Amino acid sequence: MEAMDTINEDELLVYIVDDDPMFTKALETYLNTEFPGIRFVSFQNGEACLHELQKTPDLILLDYRLDSEFTYAWDGLQILKRINTLSPEIRVVILSSTESVETAMDCINNGAQEYILKNDKTFPKVKALLLEMKDELTEEEDVKIDVKQNTPQLIGLVVLIIFIIILLLKL
Repeated sequence: MEAMDTINEDELLVYIVDDDPMFTKALETYLNTEFPGIRFVSFQNGEACLHELQKTPDLILLDYRLDSEFTYAWDGLQILKRINTLSPEIRVVILSSTESVETAMDCINNGAQEYILKNDKTFPKVKALLLEMKDELTEEEDVKIDVKQNTPQLIGLVVLIIFIIILLLKL
């Protein structure tokens, strides 16, 4: 429980892209309960997600089959490819009920960070993924703090080295 207390609202933005409103609502409700500080935004199709890509989400949970409700919609693989073209730094995880190694490998080879099957373990796997991301952010912040705290010492060391070099050159 302490993990969710350390995440603040401005840290993570997660998009959920799925054309099944019941699944989307269930996942969003679960994740909001587990991570009340993370901002979750849902889309029923990938095209709507692409229109909001400029907000640079930290993670996109993307359904593989996005055309069951909207037959004109691009599928998850097409959206994944487009995201990687426009913003390759954004992490994308494919959520799918398609149990196919070939499909999973195709998604991974096209830039998906992970391929998670939609089953009774989906929600805990997504939770674990978000906890990993939170840990990575915490480590990055710790490094930034260390650099800021050590900057005056590094500057002093560089000045000392330059001073010694100047003294040695005069000898």
